[in-house]
Amino acid sequence: MEQKKRVAPKKVNAITFNGIKFVVEHSAKKNLQAFDLNGKTLWEIKLPKVSFNEDEEKDIQERYITKLCEEKKQLVAIDENKVKYIIDAKTGKILSKGIEKEKGLAKFLRTIFKQ
Repeated sequence: MEQKKRVAPKKVNAITFNGIKFVVEHSAKKNLQAFDLNGKTLWEIKLPKVSFNEDEEKDIQERYITKLCEEKKQLVAIDENKVKYIIDAKTGKILSKGIEKEKGLAKFLRTIFKQ
């Protein structure tokens, strides 16, 4: 049995807005789900979509959502690589994708240590 090379991702708190509950579940098939207030699944997607290199272990190539929030009445998910996804809350369609800008102390420290 192959042993995992990385630590499991931290739990991301669910959020609710516009009558929809959004849940991050770190699994192989899906990891972002939307439910109505009665618990009915509205949609589920896998973020980020990763093309795996067969020569490397799969678990070290996986990327997980680390933050889930609402910005300007839109659902936002950010992954480990600071990729920011803006998602249509009603349909689960990815509206845009880009790198999250660092702010404050994190940006300052990265500049000093060039990481």
